[in-house]
Amino acid sequence: MLLSLLTKQLPWLILFSSYVHATNNYHFNLPEATLQQRILDVAAQSGWQLSAAELAEQTLIPPLQGRFTLEQLLAKTFANSQYQFSLDPSQQRIFVTPIAANKQQDFERIIVTGVSGKTRNILNSSISVTQLSTQQLEQHTPYSTAEILKNVTGFWVEDSGGETNNNVSPRGLRGGEGFRFISLMEDGLPITYDGVWSDFFYAPI
Repeated sequence: MLLSLLTKQLPWLILFSSYVHATNNYHFNLPEATLQQRILDVAAQSGWQLSAAELAEQTLIPPLQGRFTLEQLLAKTFANSQYQFSLDPSQQRIFVTPIAANKQQDFERIIVTGVSGKTRNILNSSISVTQLSTQQLEQHTPYSTAEILKNVTGFWVEDSGGETNNNVSPRGLRGGEGFRFISLMEDGLPITYDGVWSDFFYAPI
């Protein structure tokens, strides 16, 4: 009888225990730190687990001392941040995720492509767009413009010329003649009209 009664009450006891953990007042003594170090300190001093990727913000958060619930403290910590938090009391775990950008106002990248005929649409043309971020370029550490173009779909690249004077051609056209069939542009303007020595004018620095 006693075992049966405890079995029925066990889920409620677990739920109540989780709620108590989430609303506990913890004593925090937090030194000045970046956002990433601050949440590591909060997790260590509260005894909660932490699930978060590396946080890029480097602004220093002033020191803080006193008794707070975990939710109160994290709300203060993330008040002016590009990150948000959530709590899972059942696992005693803190989750930190980036705040989703407003897609309706996100016009950071606008790509315009062109085709050779009025009746040709994107479905029956050979348009391909490759985007490489600054971080990706740093990871590749390219020593020439041709080395960068190896990452672009549909290009044949012969970068044996070193930093410049290499051969690049689109798929289906013969190679071995510099940059004859392609144009290098910056902000929509051609860097040079020379189809052979283009990489001289656009060598990575």
